Amino acid sequence: MSDHNNKTHRQIITFNKDIGHSYVPNLNARLLDDQGGYFIKTNSQGFRSDNEFLKMKSGRRILFFGDSNTAADGVCNQDRYSDLIGKYFQAEVFNFAISGTGTDQQYLIWEKYAKEVEADLIVIGVLVENIERNKVAYRETISNLTKDKTLTAKPFFKIENQKLILKNAHLKPFDGNFKKIDRNDVQWFIPESQRFLYKTINLLRKNVI
Repeated sequence: MSDHNNKTHRQIITFNKDIGHSYVPNLNARLLDDQGGYFIKTNSQGFRSDNEFLKMKSGRRILFFGDSNTAADGVCNQDRYSDLIGKYFQAEVFNFAISGTGTDQQYLIWEKYAKEVEADLIVIGVLVENIERNKVAYRETISNLTKDKTLTAKPFFKIENQKLILKNAHLKPFDGNFKKIDRNDVQWFIPESQRFLYKTINLLRKNVI
């Protein structure tokens, strides 16, 4: 499910100064959607899990990283593909995926939360759109308070002297001042270069007989 199209995940997201945003810790809630709703539970670190993530393992363990496809917006924890794979291989699953993140943020999640966690396998759920997310310092989102368009800050990397350099590391919540933001630093719902195309498509859809 697309991060932009899913409106329910924003009700359970909170600001995270290191990675931009994460799930609200210690959450146990039912979210409504077109299919009737689903349950979501998070641990104390703010990841979707019924259990805490321990460093030492006692059996097989698989770590998952990704965006909404791996976090699995729209389904309960036990119905995610990560958990079904874990059940099939009789392995413990730690799902570190967070909806709306880029590969850069997923790397930072590994570095901060999972670097010392023992595992037999690490799976990264890559979405092509992550390429665009990795370029920017903000993503256009919807405020869960006002329901207005806003921006969510995120860290990202740039290549300088053949090294990856972390940028926008000292994150603060967006203050609502769009005028001070370089529009090229934002991943918009509709890309700036495609706005005319989107308007044309919508116009044609409205005029279909």
